Amino acid sequence: KRLGKLDIPILPFGNINGISGTLLTRCAIENIPASCLFGEILTPYPDPRAAAEVVEVLNKMLGLEVDTEPLLEEAQAIESRLKKLAEKVHKTETPTTPTETPIYM
Repeated sequence: KRLGKLDIPILPFGNINGISGTLLTRCAIENIPASCLFGEILTPYPDPRAAAEVVEVLNKMLGLEVDTEPLLEEAQAIESRLKKLAEKVHKTETPTTPTETPIYM
């Protein structure tokens, strides 16, 4: 209810595994109100931009003023490095041309 009032998307179904799932299950068993915030990420690596979004939600929920600028700066730095790496890989790729008849037609 509280998250809905803050215009925060709520996951209506799905699985929560690991320590988050264990804690939420235990809270449900003990009738302890609980919720869990997740940041959406596209890789299995730490994502400062997603972390900043979670902190912003906590700021809204709890009336905090935690500065997310350092996280956003780190996200920008990582994204810049990844873009440069992708450009470097693209430049070093050698286009291949088929020299034999394909196996399937």
